[in-house]
Amino acid sequence: MKIPDRFTTERLLILRWKPGDVDSLREATSETERELKDWMPGFLSDLAKADEFLIEVETLFRQGKYFGYAITNNEEVLGAISLNIENENPEVSYWVRTDCTGQGIATDALIALCDQVSSPGEFGTVQLRCDSSNFRSQRVAVKAGFFVHSEGRAPKRTEAQSGRELVYKRQR
Repeated sequence: MKIPDRFTTERLLILRWKPGDVDSLREATSETERELKDWMPGFLSDLAKADEFLIEVETLFRQGKYFGYAITNNEEVLGAISLNIENENPEVSYWVRTDCTGQGIATDALIALCDQVSSPGEFGTVQLRCDSSNFRSQRVAVKAGFFVHSEGRAPKRTEAQSGRELVYKRQR
């Protein structure tokens, strides 16, 4: 499978994370720390050592297992999006800075990433998971063409989480 280092939408430039992006990643996550703590607490713990995190992302990208990208407007990092293909069902995850929510940025990036991996000969189905209390993420999924495939219990790791996980799928 050929996943590009970069791709675009009308207003976004989506670039592969590289080890030299430590400062940009730290800046973007510091502005979004509260939301990341609520919905992606494991991600923040990985970022305690952002330099090591980005080296691991680079390694996994080269191995064709995990594709991590910065969502940018060509000037600054607005968020991140990734595709993990280590499991049977390729899975996407994303976040945008707090001051960038409600602008369709996550939706545009999600559609663009799915379009990259949904070409003939690639994945027919891509999935994402979110807590049933994460209404913003649910709206992004639906706007990007995903549907609820299943619902089940999940560990409640933060006060914001409900303990119910929704699995969304998007088919080509």
